[in-house]
Amino acid sequence: MLESFMHRLEHRLHARDFAQRIVRPFAWGLEHLGAEADVRNPLEWLRVYNESALADSHQFFAPSPCAHELFRFDGFWLRFPSAVTTPHATNNEVSARFYPAENGKSAVIVSPQWNAQEDSHVGLCTALNHFGISALRLSLPYHDRRKPAELQRAEYLISPNLGLTIQAVRQAVLDIRRAADWLFAQGYDRVAVMGSSIGSCVSWLAFIHDERFDTGVFNMVSS
Repeated sequence: MLESFMHRLEHRLHARDFAQRIVRPFAWGLEHLGAEADVRNPLEWLRVYNESALADSHQFFAPSPCAHELFRFDGFWLRFPSAVTTPHATNNEVSARFYPAENGKSAVIVSPQWNAQEDSHVGLCTALNHFGISALRLSLPYHDRRKPAELQRAEYLISPNLGLTIQAVRQAVLDIRRAADWLFAQGYDRVAVMGSSIGSCVSWLAFIHDERFDTGVFNMVSS
């Protein structure tokens, strides 16, 4: 019975925005990774780039320092500049909603799944509050308030454009780590990460490259 229910649910979710899905052409997208315009062998360039990133992944996934005054919090929304600058201005400002618990010094950074709606995982955040855990619900790159006007879905986070996808995934990891900087500055002494699907992927990458995180929860792990 449960299997049948899950199949119906997944098919319904799959069909929900089917008409909005666009098949985009393959592209190397090396310009998103800092390559010159006249790369003659893009496959070799990308191989060297990836080997360099893997050899020093701690540096690759380390955000530059962000001045405290650049974090803007209005009591609910937290906004700060992303450590990665993309051609889309709306994507370069990180948005997150903060759900503080009444007591406690523990917090969780929540990263939803690909194409999550703006209200996705809000129930999870409020549920965590009942256990004395504050929650910061992060918007992924190219999602909701960060979505460029030409997009209906968050196509630029995962796409046939290899360079753009690498840049966007790295951006998501750096955004999580900058969000953690803000939480620690607010006095939280324990900060964890939690993610679903692609959110679990970027949360895991942040978790293994930042020793300040002592706990990670990864749902529907993607890689």
